[in-house]
Amino acid sequence: MVDVKGRWALVTGAARGIGHGAALFMAERGCNLILHGRTKDHCAKVLEEVKALGVEAYVVAAEFSDLSQVEAMLNEIDILGMDVDIVLNNAGIQVAYRNEYLLTPPKDYEQSFKINTIAPMMIMYHFLPLMEKRGFGRIVNTTSGIRLEPQQAGYSASKAALDKVTMDLAAQYEGTDICINITDPGWCRTDLGGSQAPNAPESSLPGVVVGAFIDDKKSGRDFAAGNFTGMTLEEAVAKAEDNFPIYTGSVAYPVKEEEPDDDASVDDTATVDVNAAEEIANTDDLISKKALIELIEKMPAVSGPAVASSDTEVGESDKTDAAAVETNTADNMENDDYDTVRVPYSVNQKHLDPRLADPAHDVHKTIASCPDCGRYIPYGTPYCPHCRSVLEWRS
Repeated sequence: MVDVKGRWALVTGAARGIGHGAALFMAERGCNLILHGRTKDHCAKVLEEVKALGVEAYVVAAEFSDLSQVEAMLNEIDILGMDVDIVLNNAGIQVAYRNEYLLTPPKDYEQSFKINTIAPMMIMYHFLPLMEKRGFGRIVNTTSGIRLEPQQAGYSASKAALDKVTMDLAAQYEGTDICINITDPGWCRTDLGGSQAPNAPESSLPGVVVGAFIDDKKSGRDFAAGNFTGMTLEEAVAKAEDNFPIYTGSVAYPVKEEEPDDDASVDDTATVDVNAAEEIANTDDLISKKALIELIEKMPAVSGPAVASSDTEVGESDKTDAAAVETNTADNMENDDYDTVRVPYSVNQKHLDPRLADPAHDVHKTIASCPDCGRYIPYGTPYCPHCRSVLEWRS
């Protein structure tokens, strides 16, 4: 595990929410901090808090929707003269939630992409050459598990773009001591997440910072914070290094050294076997891509892609038709009276409590989060499209 004591980390969006918690977590472990906020006044409280923990700290300011301010901030950091070894790109914005999503204005995308995609990439491009010279660096970009919600198109598209450019760049540093990964805090009760979110901001730790402490020279993974909630940092790092596959953009699957047979293929038509979902969720050992595809194909049709051959990446053709969603309960959720709000429970019993919904957003009367990984899921889906956990919906 990397010892961050005496190193310098840039934490964007440090004034509040997830960034504030991450800054305190790093300071508690002796990491010196450059704290970013929209204004320096916004960071006055966190600056006082981290200095009280005995570390050095400075505040920089930039409004990320103005990219010239991002450039000025980076120049200011250069003048300060610290070697930034760690970047936690946490700052982000959710510009609007639009029930009339077909009327989404272009400005939603413009503002979202500047703040959520372009600004963090500018920061990465600035510090990576300096990290290369020193032979060390850790970058963690904050993403979101939101999907299937056109009401938040600007936000979700900008985060998807951040994922893509981060992972493409991460591939160039695989095997070096510069590790680039993403993290998904889950839906937390922050200014961005809102008061109805199911998770406390503290639940994001240590997951949102574990990428700063890994020491395995691997990049290109999504450290979803919900997978580390309640762990010590040491436990989280061990899990991150041992159990997290490379992010594929859709379905992340364990990789074995041996490749599947050249003639391996999978029929497009799947035999519906709901129990296969549990088989996947309970598979702890590493398996080949071919074996995983065979397991996925046993699930209901909405649960996985039709794969033409073993050369096709899992998830390339994954299409979930909301009108075709079936559940593994006695009732079909499509025929439910939506005045009766249901919440998902984990069949795998990873967590006993459900992730509650937010009926105010009026997406099938509810937005739900997976009780196992904490990311957004379609209402009534029989499995989580992110972690493949089997779900049961109860009122």
